Amino acid sequence: MIIRFYSIAGKTEAIENELRSIVNDIKVELAKRGIGDDKVRLTIIKVRGDVTGEVVKYLDQPEGKIPGQYRSLIVRMRQDGVSTFPALVINDRKVAEGDGLTIDVVKSALLRELKDEFNLELPAAKPAEQPQPAQPAQPPQPVQPVTPPPPPIEVPPPQVIQPQPVRPVAPPPPPPPQETQQPPSIPPLAQQPQLTAPQPQLTQPIQPIPVPIPQPAQVSIGELRFKVINGRPDDCNDCVYYGRNKGYCYLFGLKVVDPLKPPCKSIA
Repeated sequence: MIIRFYSIAGKTEAIENELRSIVNDIKVELAKRGIGDDKVRLTIIKVRGDVTGEVVKYLDQPEGKIPGQYRSLIVRMRQDGVSTFPALVINDRKVAEGDGLTIDVVKSALLRELKDEFNLELPAAKPAEQPQPAQPAQPPQPVQPVTPPPPPIEVPPPQVIQPQPVRPVAPPPPPPPQETQQPPSIPPLAQQPQLTAPQPQLTQPIQPIPVPIPQPAQVSIGELRFKVINGRPDDCNDCVYYGRNKGYCYLFGLKVVDPLKPPCKSIA
């Protein structure tokens, strides 16, 4: 299926977009049936709107009078039987042109050719895009006057304060001399008669009674059942803090498993 669409730039974009969409759907359906997309080819010939009238004017002119920039276009239009813009040609046969070419006409023509050539129908046709009505232009909003900013407040330059000379401070006057008051004179006491203390009688000094100092009892090692050893002994049985009956070290509060391996040896 060979499709040629003569389009007017800036005026027929809606028909052009719908045509591309339908062609893409046809290629997808053909690919599902193992048919290559090269079986459908679309060519869009786009002409500026300001030259369409001039191109149509040269259609009935001899080839020698046709300008060079329009010659190949006019030859193709004559072969397709196109006399105005826009126009749709399928398999070298003109389908519609001018005002009679609408989106519905394009869609129905493509579906008919698809049915005749490939015996294929599209699953669901897309709804045609209706052109949106132009919205009336809204009147321009009044521009609010811009209030100029208040003038900057002029700050007077800081006044330089001249340092005042330091006047020496006079020392305070000495305090007035205080008058020393003489203590009142105490009249002499009348002489008292002197009393003579009796002389103590000398007695013999008391001799201290000597107290006997107890001597430490001599106790043998066999009676105490342990040796007095400085530091930590190598046998818990020689330590005074070892409870032999309970196997317990009362100094470190540890359970002694083996008296020959004192736990205090492993404590720093």
